Formats: sequence, structure tokens, C-alpha cells
Amino acid sequence: MYPVTTSFKYAVNDSHKARVKCEVWDGADVIREVPVVGGSVSLDSSRSVRAGCNMAFYADGLIPTSGESDFYPATNELHIWRGVDVVDGVELVPLGVFGFEDVDVGEGPDGITLEIAGSDRAAMASRSLLLEPLSITKDTTPYDAISALLATVSNMPGVVNAANPPDTWLMPAVRYQAGADPWAMATNIATAFGAQLYVDRLGVPRFEEIPDPDTSDPALTYNMDAPGAPVLRVNRTISTANTFNGVIASGEGTDLVRPLQAESWDTDPLSPFYYEGPYGKKPYFYSSPLILELDQAKAAARAKLKQIMGGIETATWDAICNPAIDPYDVISMKRTAIGLDEQFSVESVSIPLMADSPMQVSGRTALYASDVEL
Repeated sequence: MYPVTTSFKYAVNDSHKARVKCEVWDGADVIREVPVVGGSVSLDSSRSVRAGCNMAFYADGLIPTSGESDFYPATNELHIWRGVDVVDGVELVPLGVFGFEDVDVGEGPDGITLEIAGSDRAAMASRSLLLEPLSITKDTTPYDAISALLATVSNMPGVVNAANPPDTWLMPAVRYQAGADPWAMATNIATAFGAQLYVDRLGVPRFEEIPDPDTSDPALTYNMDAPGAPVLRVNRTISTANTFNGVIASGEGTDLVRPLQAESWDTDPLSPFYYEGPYGKKPYFYSSPLILELDQAKAAARAKLKQIMGGIETATWDAICNPAIDPYDVISMKRTAIGLDEQFSVESVSIPLMADSPMQVSGRTALYASDVEL
């Protein structure tokens, strides 16, 4: 959850004055602030490009007529915030930094409007294909390898290292060919080392561990049995379609004397999907030539399990908007009427930019899992 004050947390759970701010930036320079008339920002942990926006503006003075226009989809970016009035002023939460993907100019009953679809800087990185081969030498750290790939992307900030894998987990020699997608290659490295890579709300790429729902304290608690709960609607779904209760991760690099493999399963005997119970073993297989250590394979298996476990039970809900909610936040939810009393790990959130629209969130149950070594 994005850090906010206690005043902010109290304000967003009740009737409040919403504030939205949107600016057009050229590099480090603010060009102008523009009033927003509609739209939303979405954050989704299942996407390689985690954040996207769809915005609407009145078009007066904004219609792009050339490559020099502020809203021409070239290098300019949108910086977006949403917040609330608090006791000592206005507290804004950044929602992201977005490059222009599509700009539509349309005329309707309310006049001419400008609609913009944007994506975070991962999209820019993904389109910045390598112009020449890039070699990563043997024993390079994963952080340095990721940094080398993203250093080829114009105007991409330096990578924040918050993963800190063991010093013995190092890269094999790798040669990326011209035309390779640096973002895809960098995210592959993060996955192989049991971590994630994404662009945060300030536009900075982050290499960090995936939060563990088993050990994370709930960021929020929603008791819908109590009056005044900020949740407006909730839907609970139980399904075994495309559901796994384990991950088998293996290394198959040429530097290995023999293949190595590690497993991570739902090991809770009380779970209906216990790996030694009637449900049986339903594994997801993951392999990478970048995995060279058994402990690294274990970390990759457990990280992947954090992402796919709990798909058996999911919830979607509409709530009074709290723009600080992030993917992987743990939300405790209770609604006795539909048999709901669980902790959910947030998968996606859609944050509206209009005060009268609810926030839409989806999450999956946070189930227990631990490693089984081979």
C-alpha cells in the first residue's frame, strides 16, 4: 500500500472531497496542468506493463496539430494523482507516470473531447528493442544484468534494488541479440531469481521480492457485516479452472553439471487443495536457463506459487475509492451472507478519476504454501 497519513486513511473510508491532479511533463519539466473530466488508472500484477490509464479532457486548446503539440504521442508523459482533503490541506497519492499510447479527438453532445490511453514506462522499454547485441558476463548479479538491459532505454530511470538475492546467485553468460525486448528479458531475469520487476507509481523500475500473503499484515479490513463499511458490492467466486496447488521450477542452463529442480506446494493439511490430499498434485512447471542454484530454484518456485495460489477462491468488489491500494496488498474481508471471511491478495485495482465512481478491485485468497526440496 502506498504510504499515506493516518488522516488520509480516515478520510477515504467516509464521505470525502476527492482531489485529482494531472500534469503533462516533457522530461523533468512540467508543461501544464490539465483538468480531467473522466477516466481511470488500472494496476494489474498479472501484466508485464503493470499500470495503464484512460483519460478524458475537454479539448479546448489541447488538440494535437503537429509533432510539437503537448498531446502528440511522442515523448511527453502524463503524471496523475488522486487524493483527499485532510485536516491540514490536501494529500495526493501518485497513480503513475504514463506515456501516450492512443490519442482520440471526438465531437459529441458535450463538445469536443480528447481521450487518451497510456501505459507506464515499461511499455516504452518494451518498444525500445536492442539496436545491437548485448552480452552479460558470467557471475554478473541479477540486479546488474537488469540494469544493463534497461540502460539501453532512453530516459529510463535507474533501477531500484529491493530484492537482494544471496550473493551466490549469479548470472550465467548470456548474449541478447539485436531486436530483443529489454523489458521482457529483464523481467525474465527477475522471475528466475524469485523476484519481480515493475515500474512504480513514480515511474521508477523496481527489482524486488514478491510480498508473501502468508506473512503480510492486512493493509485494510473490510467488515461488510458492520454498518458504514466502505464496500458497496462484493462478488465471491470459487473455481478450480486453471488452478494449481504447486510449482515445479527447474534450471537447465549449459553451466549446470546436472539439471536441478525444486518444488513448492500447498502444504496445509486443512486446505481442500492439500498436495497430499484427495485433490492430488496439480503443478505448474517453470524452467529457466538462468537458474544455477538449488536455493534459487526454490525461491523461483515459491515466488511463482505466490502469484498463482489462491485462484480457487476470488473476490471482486466495488468500494469507496482508496487510491493507495496496490497489487499484492492483503485485504481482510468479511460478509457472512455470502460465506465470505478471508484474506485476499489484491491482483488488480481500477482507480476512478471522478469522485462519484467506485473503485473496482479483484483479489485471490491468500493460502499457505511451503517448499518441498528434491
